[in-house]
Amino acid sequence: MEIEIKDSKENPLVGRKEYFLEISHQKEATPSKDKIISKFSAENDEDQEKIQLGSINTDFGIGFSRVKLKVFDEKIREIEQEDEEGEPNEEEKEE
Repeated sequence: MEIEIKDSKENPLVGRKEYFLEISHQKEATPSKDKIISKFSAENDEDQEKIQLGSINTDFGIGFSRVKLKVFDEKIREIEQEDEEGEPNEEEKEE
């Protein structure tokens, strides 16, 4: 499996970088999300806990996939915990 970064852009408003990748996996199945994340993080010196895989698009029989991937400034689990501790959701406001 080979990963090539085709495009990337900074999104400072939400604190992340967005990557558009092309993955070659000739004569192999489409790689799993975990496999893509671990290989990308190793090649680009990124923390796996900051990476979120958006989508994997594979055309039938080609051995080639297009991937959207996001790398956040903070660990994803920390962001989710802040959301849970923050403002009450709409159901809690009504009570």
